[in-house]
Amino acid sequence: MPERLTEYRRIAVFGGVYNNALALRATLEDARRRDVDAVFCLGDLGGFGPHPDRVYPLLRHAGVQVLQGNYDQSLASGRTDCGCGYTDPRDNHFARISYEYTFSGTSPDHRAWLGTLPRHRRVRIGEHRVLMCHGSPRVINEFLWESSTPSGLLRAFLDEAAADVLLCTHTGIKWHRALGGGAHAVNVGVIGRPENDGTTRLVRDPDGGAGPRGGVRPRPLRRRDAGARDGGRGTALGVRGNHPHGMVDDLPREPARQRTRAREVLEVPPVSLRDLGNRVAVQLFKRLPWLGQAWARRRHFVESDSVPWTPLGKPVRQSVIALVTTAGVHRRADPPFDMTDPDGDPSFRVVPVDAPRGEVTITHKYYDHSAADRDLNVVLPVDQLHELAAAGHVGGVAPRVYSFMGHVDGAHVRTLMERTAPEVARRLRADGAEAVVLTPA
Repeated sequence: MPERLTEYRRIAVFGGVYNNALALRATLEDARRRDVDAVFCLGDLGGFGPHPDRVYPLLRHAGVQVLQGNYDQSLASGRTDCGCGYTDPRDNHFARISYEYTFSGTSPDHRAWLGTLPRHRRVRIGEHRVLMCHGSPRVINEFLWESSTPSGLLRAFLDEAAADVLLCTHTGIKWHRALGGGAHAVNVGVIGRPENDGTTRLVRDPDGGAGPRGGVRPRPLRRRDAGARDGGRGTALGVRGNHPHGMVDDLPREPARQRTRAREVLEVPPVSLRDLGNRVAVQLFKRLPWLGQAWARRRHFVESDSVPWTPLGKPVRQSVIALVTTAGVHRRADPPFDMTDPDGDPSFRVVPVDAPRGEVTITHKYYDHSAADRDLNVVLPVDQLHELAAAGHVGGVAPRVYSFMGHVDGAHVRTLMERTAPEVARRLRADGAEAVVLTPA
């Protein structure tokens, strides 16, 4: 028997209240003026704002139908972090501060209420069957970016749920995409804070509501150390990255990042005498393959017969694919791989799959990455994977890339096999990855 969906004529939907009771009150008043039948919130009631416990009475009094976001899930279950899915250590630092404040300011009764919230809702608006979620229908904190989420994956979500419209949030940046055949995907955005869309602005009300636009005047943020060259006004700060939950602009006394020139893809590190010796060896192996083969025959490589063969459970065109590389790729803001240890570095780095190329570099002295310095796709084919997803050949692209240094020896081998690799495997599963493409250097 077909599922009976509650039907509405007109609804209001928003996400990301973020402890901002003032923004919530204004949103609800605006919704009432628009003559809607129902109001829906797609989660993340806590975080960042000053008054955690003030948002719940407003929501319940207005009869808002609320979904559970990752923040709400963490508060309800007593977790130690928000489960936001950040990859930048600075974002995680400030997120922990915000989460601890929110947890301490949220009453046990409200935390218990958060635990009762559903993670999905299905309704009907006219002829459209609507599926609502926080991050994605499959993962509560999945980032569905407009720039990198393939239409094929969105259509797969709708097909699986027998829906025509997908409404989500979590990224904090609103967008809409028509998928054809009457299908649509919409990120409804957030109300508790401005979008981190690459612009940095300060909104102030110096006239108490008087003046043009109610006295609300957006102004670009300026550096504190403004000098005489710019009339004491300072240069505009650049937003650190394009993460929607970027917690701060550039840190004090940290120079604003410059725009990367179109042809400048990766920064090549300076050459030391030790690096020069390694590069000579790399070039010898490259130009005299027999020399590399002779070296390889003398090496004792690790063989493992304990890893079970795991066949893919569904077609590749329906599977989310992740990238793992041993090319020493990392973000410039992250610590480089350790080149001083002759046995290598068994750690890993996390790179958001949509990270701007100008923020990514390579630290690795054991192979010739000059071609990859010009085009990162040589060792990390992110663009090609997105093209395959857009063409429907793969179901989707996992949100994060995991990078290793492909030179690990000695005692580090055990660390790699027993600690680092299992941790990356756990993270890949949490990212929703169903298959992995490994790109060795």
